[in-house]
Amino acid sequence: MSDRHATLLTVVPSVMPTTDQLLCIHHLKSNIYQHLRTLLGAHEWPPFQDMFWDMFRATLFFARFPSTRAYLAEEIYPSRQQWAHAHTFFKFTCGVRTNGRVESENRVTKALGNSSTSPFQLFTGLNERTNGQSVQEMIKLRDSSRRQHPGQLETLFAGVLQLVRAHGGPFAVQQCYKQMELSLFFMTEVLQLPEGVRSWNMINSFTNEDAYLGLEWLLRLIIGRGHQILHLLRVTHRASGRQHMLAILEDNNYVCDCAMGMNLGIPCRHYFQVLMYVRDLRFHLGVIRRR
Repeated sequence: MSDRHATLLTVVPSVMPTTDQLLCIHHLKSNIYQHLRTLLGAHEWPPFQDMFWDMFRATLFFARFPSTRAYLAEEIYPSRQQWAHAHTFFKFTCGVRTNGRVESENRVTKALGNSSTSPFQLFTGLNERTNGQSVQEMIKLRDSSRRQHPGQLETLFAGVLQLVRAHGGPFAVQQCYKQMELSLFFMTEVLQLPEGVRSWNMINSFTNEDAYLGLEWLLRLIIGRGHQILHLLRVTHRASGRQHMLAILEDNNYVCDCAMGMNLGIPCRHYFQVLMYVRDLRFHLGVIRRR
């Protein structure tokens, strides 16, 4: 994960050809600011930002801001596979979208020491900082990691929790438990194939405006990678009505348009909702990515 520095863009593909180089969204925003803020002026900059981050098709956008076309179309858009969510959501990055975490840790390290600080003193300071982090999070992690008195989650996901606690790391246990809690606020509906369509491999004739990713793009990606879609389900939040599409694949694998399972490597709340709904779906540890 890096910015669009010319040296990195040139060197990384040749030095590390098998490594996916993704562009930091924070730095991408800074690049756009440096190149276009002065060009647009103080009056046009705020509406430009609002329209840019909401843009779906660029025709109307460039009609409104024609002076930005050269930079955005020639510099930013060609590298979209390294930063656009539609191209990066299926890559396992532990959920990282920016390199801000690394830089924030560097700032903390600098704050703990100076040129006269010894490695031992820095090590001690880092340990003290780690030990002083959120007590509430540690309590929640402890509670989710150990077997509790029978409750709703312990009953609904008894087998899953047993497997995750036995073989998953602390982060996986905590996140799975959290997603199980949130899954109770959703309901699931199986989508039927349209008349005349024999499988989901054929072109679909419907779209979902509330989906995080377009359904057509999601299906194209799944099918393009050689997977077979056994069932397609709509998972809806009971209160907000927010909808997500989840495809059940062969071998009890799945793909959800929220992309949490692929990007973060932890099953999402929509998956756990479907796990309660679909009797033939079996949980396995393969849906939790190794770290």
